[in-house]
Amino acid sequence: VNGGNPNGAPDNENCPRTIDGGTGLITHVCLKRKFREIWSDHNNPIWRAIAESMGIPESRFPSFCVLESVSRGFDEDDPYEAIKLAKTLIAENRAEACAKYIDNRLFGCTFLDERAKEGDDGNEVKQEKNKGRGFIRTGVITVTNALSVAPVEIVEQTTTRKYSSQNDRLKKGANSMIASGGLKMVRHGLYVCTFTINPVFAQPTNTSAEDIELFKKTMPHIFFATTSSARPSDSISIVINPELSRLYP
Repeated sequence: VNGGNPNGAPDNENCPRTIDGGTGLITHVCLKRKFREIWSDHNNPIWRAIAESMGIPESRFPSFCVLESVSRGFDEDDPYEAIKLAKTLIAENRAEACAKYIDNRLFGCTFLDERAKEGDDGNEVKQEKNKGRGFIRTGVITVTNALSVAPVEIVEQTTTRKYSSQNDRLKKGANSMIASGGLKMVRHGLYVCTFTINPVFAQPTNTSAEDIELFKKTMPHIFFATTSSARPSDSISIVINPELSRLYP
């Protein structure tokens, strides 16, 4: 990381996350979210390039949807309707849900689904949340938090803008400026993250070698595909050490 904010803390004015001693932190939730953002948009040029390199035709894109996305993998603009469709799918056909959602197969899920509970007369009398019991709770891939090898220095850059209205210019002067906020970033930091694959969960989740290959090919692009003013495209680079991972021959 060079002059970027890899993972801001919303409860600390979006300051880059640190732990005791100033060690930089990128949470596993943040890292997995960036994978999901690429996989959830099948019009994304990065997704298209990866799919083409792996020989995945567009007809098979529905097998690589993301449950933890706004549309839940359905052609539905209303997020509330989309979540209803996802809950119905999970409750009625869990095997099909596994086949549909790549993030569930690889990362697992704590998605809650509700099931009606029948009374003595056979009528539905109560709704209970079973916390996804019977669905995927643990995925094949475990991603750890990324920690910096040394304490990081947090710097702040104040941003300014001109007054936008004519009245403001008349009152304050044509060249007046106001502070509109600031960007907090890591001056420089080397973060280390590890991931492991547990084959025990491959069969229950129907995870394939293709799914693992997709994860591998997506990894170098997760920060480039989610750039922002606080995280420019050249501020974060990912280096994979093949000596530490058997997945990269």
